[in-house]
Amino acid sequence: MEYTRTNHVVGVRFNAIGPVHYCDPGNLDLSVGDRVLVESEDGPREANVVIAPEQVLFSDLRGTLDPALQKLDSEAD
Repeated sequence: MEYTRTNHVVGVRFNAIGPVHYCDPGNLDLSVGDRVLVESEDGPREANVVIAPEQVLFSDLRGTLDPALQKLDSEAD
């Protein structure tokens, strides 16, 4: 099986012990530890980037990707 890396997907968690969700970062420059606002089925939700774009393998992806809407300031509430 061949694995292909992608720069157009990041892995995020909505809470510290929750599952990883993959999303489309669009034009945002994101890295591990960044806080982002992600469009989800329940509306916009805050999440933490836990897998950087260069670490994601296409073989890990399932279903459609929710978009990352914006990068949040680390000091924002």
